[in-house]
Amino acid sequence: MKKKASKKIAEAMMPYLSGYAYGSKPNAIFRVPVGDVFRGFIFDSSGFSSGSFYPHVFVLPLYVPRDHLTLSFGKRLAGIWEYREGHEEFLAEQLVQKLEKEGASRFLDELDDPEKLAANLGRHHPNPRDPNLLQAIGYSSAICGQFEDAGETLDRCVASLQQMQQQDPQIVWHSSLLREVSEFRELLILDPGSALRRLDEWAEYTRSQVGLPA
Repeated sequence: MKKKASKKIAEAMMPYLSGYAYGSKPNAIFRVPVGDVFRGFIFDSSGFSSGSFYPHVFVLPLYVPRDHLTLSFGKRLAGIWEYREGHEEFLAEQLVQKLEKEGASRFLDELDDPEKLAANLGRHHPNPRDPNLLQAIGYSSAICGQFEDAGETLDRCVASLQQMQQQDPQIVWHSSLLREVSEFRELLILDPGSALRRLDEWAEYTRSQVGLPA
């Protein structure tokens, strides 16, 4: 689905969504103020047709460095939806009802800051050994000052990545993520203050890449 169509749907939904805004660069409806966790809805394009899309609820911890909006943490609403020009108001009503029925607001409430994300993200993710999940939980614990919990989770992340690297040594992202997490884990042990400053730097980087205001 084209960005122009996404914007029209988002604008039609705005009267129903208090505390949300639409951003053109992330092309997403998101809760404001953003804080440390970027969270909201996005209309993920379908490959079946130019007007088809999947509504997707997402959370993105900004202190986990990313160069674009990813949908690693969230859930897709059931069904394939179709955009029809001139029917934005009807579609907006249907989407808002679907979001409420599938507990989208509750999902976002449970993950709206680093402390909640560290405590609850694992319940909403299908693979407890996913290194991306463990990285996000570990960094969330660290930014909350829970350094012991952060260290234990990041150790599990490193172990998972090492196993994955042994099984599939040709996959590049395994080694790059392993290097990042290992370096941050060491910094957290040697200098927690510097580790927290690095999380702040990553948050600013991700914010700029995604297209959020400073």
